[in-house]
Amino acid sequence: MLGLLNADSNIAIKIHKIRKVLDLNLQNSIPSNLKSLYIDWIEKPSKGKSKEYAYQAAIIDKYVKKKIPIVIFDRYMCISKKEHKWLNKYNVSFFEPALNHRFGYEYLPFPVNLDVEEKLLLEDMKDTERSIDLGFKGNRKNDSFDKYIIDYIKKNPNKNVVYNDDNIDWSDVKWTVAIDDRHNYDIGYLDSNIIKAMEHGCAVMIPTEHKYFIGMFDSIDDMNWITYNINHFSHNMRIATIISTYNTIKELYPEFLLDNIVDRILIKLGG
Repeated sequence: MLGLLNADSNIAIKIHKIRKVLDLNLQNSIPSNLKSLYIDWIEKPSKGKSKEYAYQAAIIDKYVKKKIPIVIFDRYMCISKKEHKWLNKYNVSFFEPALNHRFGYEYLPFPVNLDVEEKLLLEDMKDTERSIDLGFKGNRKNDSFDKYIIDYIKKNPNKNVVYNDDNIDWSDVKWTVAIDDRHNYDIGYLDSNIIKAMEHGCAVMIPTEHKYFIGMFDSIDDMNWITYNINHFSHNMRIATIISTYNTIKELYPEFLLDNIVDRILIKLGG
């Protein structure tokens, strides 16, 4: 039996259709009969204690010693060198969402469930009112945030821009910009919020600084392009932009497709 811990819902649903699976969570005791294990790694809290992190540690401690195949997806790229060195002594494979990944890791992006998303978007091809012109969730401590978001706010004070709400509802947002810091541009990391935004009908613009993914989205090199897109794209035009992005992913970035991601995970777990 394959154990899944903290797995992305799309990945979990897909694997459930292929393999006999047990979803691991705090409500259950630690099982003793797993033959393989997939973990979407959660960070150790900077302060206080986390029951979820303690449960993850207990699962790892039990099963690495059994030497079963284990796949860890380090979504936050937070596993330390010391932790990696210890885990690497066992039957553990490591993935992270960075093209220029760390030594001992392989690249695995956040999944795009293309069949489901295109169907939902086509159903959304109607004039649905959205109150937020530009939304952003992610790292704001970088030059790109000032260059694109802050400059846009200064020159368009009448537009509704939301960027400091961790619970932002992407279904109420027209556009977002895939900005990040220089380090993430250099390693080829695309934030999971960009995938989530598209899932909910929010179109994406990407700055030319994000060099590895500018072919995936509508690219921009200054704030004026944000102004143009927000002012001139209708709802259906935005949805068409997202569908175009999905077609580009299918043709040029197939590593993002859910089926391909699941295949890579299962191969590491023994097929």
